[in-house]
Amino acid sequence: MGRKSVVAYDLKESPYHVNVDGITYYFSSAFLLGKFTERLEMSRNLLNISLSNRFKMEIDVRCVADLTLYAKTESRGFRVVLDDGRELECLNQAKFAGGIVTLSN
Repeated sequence: MGRKSVVAYDLKESPYHVNVDGITYYFSSAFLLGKFTERLEMSRNLLNISLSNRFKMEIDVRCVADLTLYAKTESRGFRVVLDDGRELECLNQAKFAGGIVTLSN
């Protein structure tokens, strides 16, 4: 029989976390952490391609893709810590305030 993963019902006490581009995502289990990291690139690509096709220019919204994937993946709560130490406890606390316009390659 396989070893069962420990579930952390309080995300503030969870040992399962990953830092992606300066944002730390907390998970209730190793399984959900693995699921998130496994789907990260595909989620980013799908959203970037979808928005780029819609607006007819290259769009990179990795952060938005990562936050929405986290909200879809973690079912026992929401805890995200930004690089400046601020903590998000739900997705609607996040605000995407634009980006930088650069020349496309």
